[in-house]
Amino acid sequence: MKPHEFIAKYALIDCRYPYEYRGGHIKGALNIYDPVVLENSFFPKCPKTLKIMIEKIPIFYCEYSSARGPLLASHLRKSDRVRNYDKYPYLYYNEIYVLQGGYNSFYNSDDECFKDLCEPTGYVPMHDKMFADEFKIYHMRNVRNGIGLETGMFQTAVIKKNPDIRRSHSVPQMPESPTTSQFASMQSSPEKKLPSNTDDTNTTVSIPMLTNPRTPTGRKK
Repeated sequence: MKPHEFIAKYALIDCRYPYEYRGGHIKGALNIYDPVVLENSFFPKCPKTLKIMIEKIPIFYCEYSSARGPLLASHLRKSDRVRNYDKYPYLYYNEIYVLQGGYNSFYNSDDECFKDLCEPTGYVPMHDKMFADEFKIYHMRNVRNGIGLETGMFQTAVIKKNPDIRRSHSVPQMPESPTTSQFASMQSSPEKKLPSNTDDTNTTVSIPMLTNPRTPTGRKK
């Protein structure tokens, strides 16, 4: 898959704080760490813009994809469900993914070509001492919004059991973080989808390339 094809099909969301994003991020990723901004971006009031957005598949990541990424992914699913409560099981975004291992695994992959997909080529950890003051500001803001904690809304990310997919830990534990070399294969391998079904269970899974916090529970109309 070529870069412009990837951008047309997927919406890559970097959930880290601005100073982390500025220090290096995956090319084409949008820096969204605030749930209000997330909702405004994925549920725009303009019908034409919304129609364009819902054609994309969101992929979230943070530093390790262990808290901020999964929680914002769950927030998007919860908001989607609320907006379409009277059309259950219909959803605007049937598929939502979380990049396994986050930016840390992506940037530190054994495959050096991964660094070529980052701009600028760098990695600023969340707890970098140079940005201690900024961290306190953004972290407290996210705590007030319920983002940044490894509990809460992540429990809304449940999926249909599927015997063909390797099962990971049950909610509310975080997904596993294998090497990100699997993510690179997405650019050349056919997309792997989970079946649509309305029977949800409290199980998370790990699939090749990405972690999907919840299987599609409705088909787009």
